Amino acid sequence: MNQTANDVQAGTALVAVWQLENVMVSYGISCLGSLSAVFFNEMRGRSDPPIPPLYSFFLLIASALSISLRAIFMMHFVGMTAVALYLPTGERVPMYFDPGLTAISAIICSLVVMWAFYFASQDEHWNTIVEKRLQLAQKIYAKAEAKKMKIEQKRRLAKKNTKINKRPLIEENESGSSDTQQENGERNSDIQIMILFDRPWRIVISGLFVAASVLAMHHLGIHSIRMQASYDFDMNIVLLSAVIALVAATAGMFIVFRVLPYYPNDIVKVIASFIIALAVNGMHFTGMAALRYSYAPDPSFSADGLIDGFTLAESILYVEVILKIVSETIIRRDMSNVIFLLKGQLRAINGSTDSSKKSSAVNASVFSNGSISQRTQQ
Repeated sequence: MNQTANDVQAGTALVAVWQLENVMVSYGISCLGSLSAVFFNEMRGRSDPPIPPLYSFFLLIASALSISLRAIFMMHFVGMTAVALYLPTGERVPMYFDPGLTAISAIICSLVVMWAFYFASQDEHWNTIVEKRLQLAQKIYAKAEAKKMKIEQKRRLAKKNTKINKRPLIEENESGSSDTQQENGERNSDIQIMILFDRPWRIVISGLFVAASVLAMHHLGIHSIRMQASYDFDMNIVLLSAVIALVAATAGMFIVFRVLPYYPNDIVKVIASFIIALAVNGMHFTGMAALRYSYAPDPSFSADGLIDGFTLAESILYVEVILKIVSETIIRRDMSNVIFLLKGQLRAINGSTDSSKKSSAVNASVFSNGSISQRTQQ
């Protein structure tokens, strides 16, 4: 005799079936949102041509919302559909969401991430004036160089006192040159590390807040679930998910606000978006693995006023496509404007150079003709 849902007792463990394609889609959404945030944030930190304050504020909102809404919020609810819950009879337990808690989770996440981005942008190594950032790096470089030079002078003095005859002197000079090159390379790498890790407390604090927003959004999203099932947490896995979020979110913020200002490479931007997406997805799916679902039938349960999980995920995909198109339009338009202005500057420079060359040629010709006429007269 086939069992039905009515035959299943309350408290029976539900069977969770993971759908890999939904996991990949949620990670892709998170990557695209993070990448847009990286580009918006880079545009906000540009100094040539300068960014007006109002446009800078718009880019701050755009970068923060790209992370909070697209990379975190939208990823979360698509990721929730990656797990399907079944009764032992094979019947699926539908999952719904409370619209009020869903909206609150999005608002809290957006506000926290926006503050984190604003706070991190006050870092001395990330500002709208590139010259100041370079001067700061030069000061750190000079301090490190002075320290290294003192050590180098002591080392050379010690070597000079140990030299006895001419042959060892030549050998030591030859080996010393290679040693010097190696030490210069090590010194440069040490200085770069010093610049990147100079007073990173703003980056660390911002990363912690981003991680906290991911955790808050995730658990508010979990509590917005409405279905005929109850759940409890494995606290060890919950703690692991929190550690993943803290480490990966801080690393992502560090790349965005400290590495990219000095190394504005497209590969680094993609890596940053992957790391931020990894923070969100790693925390989300590790946190979901901490859940244990049990059947909890409720005759009074009604889906009226609730959002169906698959309907929400489908709507999110449509919204993501629209937001991606809008983001790309803004980014490409800004890049076109920058290229247009730079071409104008180059034309102005070339024009002034050509005119100066022409005037120099005319002066030389006049001087030459004058000299010839003077010689003719003589």
